[in-house]
Amino acid sequence: MKEDLDRDLFVAPKWRRRLVYWLRDHIRVASEVSKNMSLELSSSFLTWFILGLTVSFPAGLYLAHLNTEKAEGLVGLTGGLAIYFQTGTTESEIISLQDWITQNPELEVKEVRSSEKSFEDLLSTISDQTREPNLLEGIDHTVLPAIMLVELPAGYNERRLITLRSEIEEFPRVDSVVMQYEWLERLAALQSLIEKFWLLSSFLFGLASVLVTSISISFAIQGQLEELKVFHFLGATKRQVRRPFIYLGAIFGIGGGLMALFILALVLSIIEPSLSSLDLSYGQEGLIVGFDLFFSSVLILCCVFLGIIGATLAASRELINLDELVS
Repeated sequence: MKEDLDRDLFVAPKWRRRLVYWLRDHIRVASEVSKNMSLELSSSFLTWFILGLTVSFPAGLYLAHLNTEKAEGLVGLTGGLAIYFQTGTTESEIISLQDWITQNPELEVKEVRSSEKSFEDLLSTISDQTREPNLLEGIDHTVLPAIMLVELPAGYNERRLITLRSEIEEFPRVDSVVMQYEWLERLAALQSLIEKFWLLSSFLFGLASVLVTSISISFAIQGQLEELKVFHFLGATKRQVRRPFIYLGAIFGIGGGLMALFILALVLSIIEPSLSSLDLSYGQEGLIVGFDLFFSSVLILCCVFLGIIGATLAASRELINLDELVS
């Protein structure tokens, strides 16, 4: 069958013959590089591990950035107030404050949780997460305060928020007022910091990945320098001499990308229970967003790109005087 293909190729147009020869040569080189690498898995694994470590850090920061955005969505971007009443506050005293808040069209009462309801929620949590469901048996529910949650509109002025807080604290039986708006601002600042840190680390660790690949390829070239001299003396062009090392850089990139995914999966499996508990406290399903097939594919492609860049730099540096070495 191979003879039939060669005969058909002989009568094919010139451009087609060149394309087929080019593809065959690339497939042959890629196969040979893969076989040689399989014989030196220990040194290759070390390079993959170093590349995986350098790439996993900015990739992990990117996932942290995405999940910080998710955390903002859990509590909403509007912010709010949590009003805690003194123990023993009557329902009529709570309603008087609720009526005052509803008179302001910008404010909205999201929930009023009595001390009984707070105590029931605490009992439910204890029974679900501990083996002592009767831990609070005999304790009066009035030890827990009643709570009122008030939602604020987006872009609520901080000065107005402080004024509103002081006005609410003047109401009788109000123990304390917690501003959730401040927490959201801090979360937004944290997200901005993570985003900038991710961009900076992507550049720095990407450069480190290129240098690691370049050094590994340089050692590979120096170890095969005599063979390369012979190939070049027999008529191989610099591009043909350099091609195996470009494929070697790409394979380093694939291995580094897979190693980075393994490291990220290991880290996420450790922190996922804590993150799930945080999400469930807001009534959401605890899933880490962003770590999917698209993210994995892009990460591996980026690693391959960095590996090719490192291999190109190393080959250009080591083989620049190949003609002089042969002569």
